[in-house]
Amino acid sequence: MEPLPADSETEFEFRDCVAGGRISRSYIAAVREGVIEALSCGLLGNYPVVGVRVVILDGMEHEKVT
Repeated sequence: MEPLPADSETEFEFRDCVAGGRISRSYIAAVREGVIEALSCGLLGNYPVVGVRVVILDGMEHEKVT
């Protein structure tokens, strides 16, 4: 997570920089939606977080344990 430039026209940017298919497209989409949901209510006082870029660089999927 990093700040967007002050002159940015968007409030939020998500970049997928995962190489080699280590994370499936459906999982990356779910991560993006989770980030959007988390930013909408912020950490303190329910104020939304704006002006940020989230970059997913690497990761690994695993089976869900129930």
